[in-house]
Amino acid sequence: MNMTEKESYLQTLIYLANADGDITEEEIVSINKIGIANDIPNNRIVELVSQVKEGKTLAAILEGITVRKTKLALLYELIMLCYADGKYTTDERKAVYEIAALLKVEDSKVKEIEAFLSNDYVAFTKKLNELLEVK
Repeated sequence: MNMTEKESYLQTLIYLANADGDITEEEIVSINKIGIANDIPNNRIVELVSQVKEGKTLAAILEGITVRKTKLALLYELIMLCYADGKYTTDERKAVYEIAALLKVEDSKVKEIEAFLSNDYVAFTKKLNELLEVK
């Protein structure tokens, strides 16, 4: 991915984290990790967050993502991010489907990703929290 695509990808994650009106600490941690892993400087991550909070449109954010593989990876990561705080809210789910539609990814593919994550990721997280004695 080039830097434009990386920033669009990260900004989409930020958009979704903000879909319920609140970016949680867990979501910020996830966003920062992803940004740093993609060589996006911290100050640029802060700018990308600000742009979303100031109302940058989803269509404008998604313009930089054109490759199907990247689109599917993004949808997977978006849904995983939703689960970062232990909940996949109705507002978050609505935003995921809106993003998929703008990316021209079929609903059946989104449902497939959701099913995989709800079965495996949630069970994994629950077991991990039990092992680590997280309440």
